[in-house]
Amino acid sequence: MSQVPRKAGLLEGDKEFHQFVGRMIPGSALSEFSDEQLWQVINTPTAKRRLAVLQRCRNSQGRLDANCFCREACNAEYLTLASCVRGGGDCRDQVNALTACTRDEWRAFLFGSSPSLQNDAIQRNQKFVDLVPFGAVPCWPKVDPERLAGSHRLDTLCRCVAAALLSRRPRRDTSFMAAFARPSWTSRIGWGLLESLDGRPPPGADPVGVVKVTGAEVSPLSPEERQVAGQLQALLAGEEVQGWQRWQEASMKSLLLKLHPSGAEGRRLFLLEEDAKLDVEEALMQLPPEVEQLTFIVGDHIGMRPVAHGRRNGLGWRPGQLP
Repeated sequence: MSQVPRKAGLLEGDKEFHQFVGRMIPGSALSEFSDEQLWQVINTPTAKRRLAVLQRCRNSQGRLDANCFCREACNAEYLTLASCVRGGGDCRDQVNALTACTRDEWRAFLFGSSPSLQNDAIQRNQKFVDLVPFGAVPCWPKVDPERLAGSHRLDTLCRCVAAALLSRRPRRDTSFMAAFARPSWTSRIGWGLLESLDGRPPPGADPVGVVKVTGAEVSPLSPEERQVAGQLQALLAGEEVQGWQRWQEASMKSLLLKLHPSGAEGRRLFLLEEDAKLDVEEALMQLPPEVEQLTFIVGDHIGMRPVAHGRRNGLGWRPGQLP
């Protein structure tokens, strides 16, 4: 990382700072698109605001001025860094905050606009669901916020909630779902999950417990694991927790069919794998405009057995990887 300039007057024009910010925003050539073309694919207030920022920050060669983008898109973080630079102190936290904001804003523009521009389609408003099947967690687990690592690795669950829903603010287009799917009828967790995916757990088997956290509804969420665990503990104790829901499914198959009903043209289901041939980001760019919900299945610290991938034809998922 380049050294942050130490004089406030050089913050916008300093070469090193420009290079530092520029590395956050690769591929920023926009000259091939006219303003009219850009406006035609933007139909939400947030997207229009981001486009207006890009128009203000595009130079005569059609390239994005990275300093301008940071200042306009992340004004509060930018001014906080400027204040720190004026004080001449250690500005690492402020730099990190501006970096995170800039990446979020730029990715949001790319995801919302570039696929539409490439496919000559209208802007899409999609919902995202991150689903983690916890094969070692029974329905319902006891939650101790002070002993998360020893409680069926519920620390992993709490980190997943924070990672899925938190950016600079809760992601309103994203929901996180945890499936407590430990098979009660066998000690062989992997094979038990397969039977659950097939929709044929034996009679008397415990159901799959499902917890859903909705980014558009959840109250202010902390990235601190114990605070997330406290909300989960309250939910499982029967209390109402804003943005949190819980229910039971007979099997993993019934849950997946609820998320991705057979023949549902407006939904897609991806199983994330490290060695999958499909690049999920490329697949997203090819999606038709009627797709409204994307569900990503992510394995916990145990993961999904490779043999489970053979169920994808019946359940409609596609294996893919993220770069």
